[in-house]
Amino acid sequence: MRHAWLGVDVMIPVLTLLAAALVASDTGGTALLIGTRERKPAAPDERAIEIDRRAEQLLAGGKADARRWLDQPNANRLVWKWNKASALEAINNLHRAGANEIWVTNVKALDRGGEMVSHFVVALPTDAGARKQIFAWISRWEKDAAIDSGDLTTDVGQKYFVINTDQ
Repeated sequence: MRHAWLGVDVMIPVLTLLAAALVASDTGGTALLIGTRERKPAAPDERAIEIDRRAEQLLAGGKADARRWLDQPNANRLVWKWNKASALEAINNLHRAGANEIWVTNVKALDRGGEMVSHFVVALPTDAGARKQIFAWISRWEKDAAIDSGDLTTDVGQKYFVINTDQ
């Protein structure tokens, strides 16, 4: 008689653990062996989607390589609220930090001749170390630009960062 209860005493906790494992696995019980479940890529962060959508809109309106655009000899090229030396320094620092491409967008022709921009789009690298350096630069720039604390940029997996000098 004792042997029958021993089986129930062991089986109930084992079945309880198996049921808990199935509920926690979020696979509906389809993963039979540990490690056999395919991992789904994480859903993109909604903020990253919106940031990238805005950057891609700017790029679709026309773009030029920022360094070449700024460095063009004998061209009257201006950056809103920045001097050319500061803009080139920012572009060079971002390239050194790991940004592969930086564009000027939304170029406006000036009545007196020349062109002006206020937007730069930075293509962010996928390398974690380079991203960390670029986001450190962004943090310093946003502090210097007195960006509101609620609007500070964080790495949410976005592909782009937009510098708007008209802030």
